[in-house]
Amino acid sequence: MENQLLQQILNEVKKTNSRMDKLESHMNKLDERMNKLDTRMDRIENDIKVLKTQVHENTHILKSLEHSSQVHKALLDQLDFRTVNIEGQIKNITNEIHDIEFMTGKNISDIALLKTAL
Repeated sequence: MENQLLQQILNEVKKTNSRMDKLESHMNKLDERMNKLDTRMDRIENDIKVLKTQVHENTHILKSLEHSSQVHKALLDQLDFRTVNIEGQIKNITNEIHDIEFMTGKNISDIALLKTAL
């Protein structure tokens, strides 16, 4: 009977060892999967760092372009103002030339009258 009891205990120990081996194998597989996940997470974190850097650079470039656009708009507005001012001056000069032409024509007419009177 003792022998039989020892045999049962031995069988139970073997079963327990077998189950422990299976658990250890399963744990090893889980460790491998965790390592793979860690590697993937590291890559993702690196990608995020690169993206953050690129976004920062793009933001800086965009702000520079926006400033440049505002400067160009101010220059165009200034150019428009100057153009309108020059157009007004040309119109005044044109009117003065017409007045001079009119006076010159009148003077020529007066001179002709004076010549005929002599």
